[in-house]
Amino acid sequence: MAGLCRTHQPMASQNPDSNESHQWRYGLIGCGRFGFFCLESLRGWERLRPVAAADLVQSLAQAVAGEFDLTACETPEELLARSDVDLVLISTPPETHHSLALQALQASKHVVVEKPLALTLEQADELVKTAETAGRLLAVNHLLRYSPLLELAHEIIQSRLLGEPLHFFFENYAEDERLPTKHWFWDRQRSGGIFIEHGVHFFDLCRWWFGAGEVLAAHTETRPGTEQVDRVWCSMRHEGRVLGQHYHSFDQPVRLDRADHRVVFERGELEVIGWIPVELRVNGIVNDEQQDRLMQICRNCELEVIQRYEGDTRYCRGRGNEYEVTAHIELKRHLAEDKSLIYGKMLKSLLDDQLRALEVPRHKPRLQLRDAREALAMAVRAAEKAKQTKVE
Repeated sequence: MAGLCRTHQPMASQNPDSNESHQWRYGLIGCGRFGFFCLESLRGWERLRPVAAADLVQSLAQAVAGEFDLTACETPEELLARSDVDLVLISTPPETHHSLALQALQASKHVVVEKPLALTLEQADELVKTAETAGRLLAVNHLLRYSPLLELAHEIIQSRLLGEPLHFFFENYAEDERLPTKHWFWDRQRSGGIFIEHGVHFFDLCRWWFGAGEVLAAHTETRPGTEQVDRVWCSMRHEGRVLGQHYHSFDQPVRLDRADHRVVFERGELEVIGWIPVELRVNGIVNDEQQDRLMQICRNCELEVIQRYEGDTRYCRGRGNEYEVTAHIELKRHLAEDKSLIYGKMLKSLLDDQLRALEVPRHKPRLQLRDAREALAMAVRAAEKAKQTKVE
């Protein structure tokens, strides 16, 4: 992460190992649907206190300010000039992320910006350099690392209790019912396109799960009769020769919006349902020790023993290796809360983790600034690969 200056820390602790937390004052730039969601999710949270809001549409800023008892600023520049703003949340279309984050850093504010970090690597690298020079926090809203189910999946993958991961895929059948033809999402000059605007979440997740990745191939499809790219696909190769695919479509009714993460191991499979994850399922063949260790990792999961193995049936082969296993098991965990509540908790976890880096010098956040830059690099490469693919 970029170097962090200690001069803008309310009640900053002098103990480098202190776990003491503080309240930070923040301003919101971008008062659309997601900006409103952020304010609502963070309402009453002692870690952050909102003080001001700004939007290019003044009526939006005034409406949000009235709802949350904030000061409505006429311009982002007016908000950035306020001495009572320690941190800025930027929730605007991707084309503005670079310029707004740059202005905020130059105004000596800490910054949390909605993904992607920028539309190009040149812009991203300028932001990274500026944050390091200014000694300010620059974090990107890659929330998936803060999902309890995706964190659990990460632990299972790293444990290798089901053997080496071999293949993964992510299939995202997203709704476009609330994305009219003239929405900025469809304008690649404003959004960067699906790989950059949306795919960065999942490129980052797979880097966290499997390590550095390479884009092998990519393709996009344009909706007939329009210029709207509504389906994209790419294939990946990660460290350890893990192969995988990403597929994103924006062509579904809201009520059919769905997504599925799946990882195949040498001796099992892991599935996480929902791009805001709501359910995890694991099944595999294990010995008693592996089962015990999986249950230690999956403390809140339901266990079902599908079949016990005895005698010669305990032995099996795969990838040229022989294994002794005692059971075929399935683990399940379901989050019963509403998706918006789950999402809000993920947002708080990300912000708390990032703020901790300002308060405790030795704290290393789960999400580093370099992670956001590398996720963008993979998205840019996928978009470039897709341009090279011509299909009649």
